[in-house]
Amino acid sequence: MIQQTPPANNAQDQRKRRRQSANLTGCGCGFFALMLGIGVMNLTEKLFFPGLAVWLILLPLCSVLVRKTGKGRPLLYAIRAAGITLLVLPCIMTFLCVGFSKVPALYRIRRFIYREGVCDRFHSGVLMPEQLPDSLTRYEFHARVQAPAQDYSPDAVLILNTDQNWLHAYEDSLAADKGLFRHENTVNELYDYDEESGEEQPAQQCPELLPRWVYDPNRITDDLQHAVFYLPQDAKGKPARYAGAMINYETGLLVVWI
Repeated sequence: MIQQTPPANNAQDQRKRRRQSANLTGCGCGFFALMLGIGVMNLTEKLFFPGLAVWLILLPLCSVLVRKTGKGRPLLYAIRAAGITLLVLPCIMTFLCVGFSKVPALYRIRRFIYREGVCDRFHSGVLMPEQLPDSLTRYEFHARVQAPAQDYSPDAVLILNTDQNWLHAYEDSLAADKGLFRHENTVNELYDYDEESGEEQPAQQCPELLPRWVYDPNRITDDLQHAVFYLPQDAKGKPARYAGAMINYETGLLVVWI
């Protein structure tokens, strides 16, 4: 005679399988969020890991409470929603940091994500203005997040055009920082390589204090002969170009790189 499994046992097995499936799905989503969170690892370490530790403690406790007493379901749902938010947050921060390069309204939050989550270099809080000027005729803020790759480093470039009064006030804030030094412009010639002729052709002149990875003739077309620079110094007292600001009063141009 064939014995049938009691319905109660079937229901328990189904609940057990659902919990196992939910746990595996949660682990997979957590790993995916962590991979995306590498781009803003500093914020991931500050927010994701502590939040995940608290969530892993609260969720089992609340689940046991609901199973034994039948109470606390709203709290359990809130904890689950918090876990989903925790998983989505690193993805959102990475997406905001690398996108919306020409949306001034998102500048402050993107500045915060980049400084706190990607690259909080020395003087970055001074070089990157806390607020954008009201009279803004041009705005670009390009940023690259962290990535587990060789010969790769995150960077950010802010380009804007505004009035001279705001630029003077901004320069005063740079001059007040004892770690930044003012430099007058010096110019050297850049060259473009012509594949057809095999010869280097003279290109637009670029200040030698402006790093090559910052200079883009498609974005920076101004005459920079009278531009001024604020740069930190290296151990030998020479200008260090890993971060800095260039101001060109003639065209109202500001270029900041971190």
